[in-house]
Amino acid sequence: MAGTWWRKAWSRVLSMVRASGQKSVRRLSLMKKAGVFIVLLIALAAYFVLSSPFSEPPADRATASAHSLDLTHIFDGEINHRGKPVGFHVAPRDGSPSHSRIKKILSGPNRAGVYTATVEIYDPAEKRWKEKFSSFFPDNFSREEIIDSILLAVSTNELPDGARWRGRSGHDFLIEGYRSPNGHITTAYPLYVAD
Repeated sequence: MAGTWWRKAWSRVLSMVRASGQKSVRRLSLMKKAGVFIVLLIALAAYFVLSSPFSEPPADRATASAHSLDLTHIFDGEINHRGKPVGFHVAPRDGSPSHSRIKKILSGPNRAGVYTATVEIYDPAEKRWKEKFSSFFPDNFSREEIIDSILLAVSTNELPDGARWRGRSGHDFLIEGYRSPNGHITTAYPLYVAD
C-alpha cells in the first residue's frame, strides 16, 4: 500500500511539471519549485508513515496490536504457576505441540462452529496429564482469523469495569477473556451457545 502512495505522489509531481510546459524540474519558477517540494515532502511523509511497523501489522497480529495477547495460553494451553491446566482454545493442527489434547467433545459445534470439550494438558513437573473444560474457536478459522476476532472482541468490550471483558467476534459468537492490570490479554475464549 505504501508503494501506491509513493507512485501517486510522484505521478502528481510529474504532471505538475508537464502542465507547466517545462521539461524538467530545474526550469520551474521558485513558487512552483516550492510547491513541488511540499508535495514531495507530503508524499515522503505518507510513505514512511504507511510503511512503518505501526501501520502494517506483521504476520502475527498480536505483536502489532494495542493489546498484547498470551498466544501460548490461547493456542496451546499450559500449566500455570499453581499447577493447574489453563488455556487451550484452538484445536491442534498438524505440527501442533503434543502437550495438549482433546479428550472428549462435550457440546457442539454450533452454527458458528464453537464447541466445548474436556481436554488434557501435560504437566512436565508432575509427569502426568491434567484434565480441564475448554471452549474452542471454530476449526476452520486460521490463526490470523482467531487473533483478529479476539482483537475485535476486546475493542467491542461490553464489560468496561474490571479484568474480565466480553465482546463481539464478528462471526456470530461472543469472546470473553481476562486482562492483567497492564492491559495484557491473559486469556480469550469463545462463548458456546447451543443452537
